[in-house]
Amino acid sequence: MWSASRPVEKGQASYRCKKAIITHGNNFIASAARIRGIKKDIWETLNDALSDESLSRGWAHDRLKLGPEGKDAEMFGEKDSLEKPHLGYTVERLWGILLGCSKQKIAWRCPNLWKGWRRGWEKEDCACRD
Repeated sequence: MWSASRPVEKGQASYRCKKAIITHGNNFIASAARIRGIKKDIWETLNDALSDESLSRGWAHDRLKLGPEGKDAEMFGEKDSLEKPHLGYTVERLWGILLGCSKQKIAWRCPNLWKGWRRGWEKEDCACRD
């Protein structure tokens, strides 16, 4: 996912991630420019993996990918489904990495969108906008 979202020109060294901040939940704010900056085929791959009913494209629901219990495996008391895919929980933690917003200052200024931001900082600090 990291290298797919950060392609490099031929002859250039690829960027190596040394530290990453993971996000939690689906409350992640990013600018339209950041979202559009990711190649469309990456978004299509994620969409297919999570929501396509065919196993050839919706690979996240393949029983081999879900572990030994397959479709009967539960996460947080729920079975994998197109509406609540197990891989979706992983994707929620990758938003910052995928969109290039994995900065320590965001984690410090805004530890949690539900609880709010730290004293002295603004709500806008809880977003990845350009």
